[in-house]
Amino acid sequence: EGGHVEALKYLGEVGGRELLAQPDNQGWTCAHLLSEGGHVEALKYLGKVGGRELLAQPDNEGCTCAHEAGEGGHVEALKYLGEVGGRELLAQPDMDGFTCAHEAIKQGHVEA
Repeated sequence: EGGHVEALKYLGEVGGRELLAQPDNQGWTCAHLLSEGGHVEALKYLGKVGGRELLAQPDNEGCTCAHEAGEGGHVEALKYLGEVGGRELLAQPDMDGFTCAHEAIKQGHVEA
């Protein structure tokens, strides 16, 4: 986990917020990838640098990093995202109408 944070700090210093917020071809940002992997400390750093706006940025299918955290069953990541983005972020539907709760249930992550 520490390596993720240190790498992000370095990239943030060199490339700024723009680099950390840059989406890939599917619209995924660093926030999506960190949430998918449950890397909470690195996600918190990204939240400090990019704020709620970056954490709520949807991909090309309307999925936010909360969808990815839900799909992976990463409860601590979901708690953090709820603290920063509130109910609005957690309840944001994707293009199919699914929220992060739907993603968690589809994968059998009832605890999330």
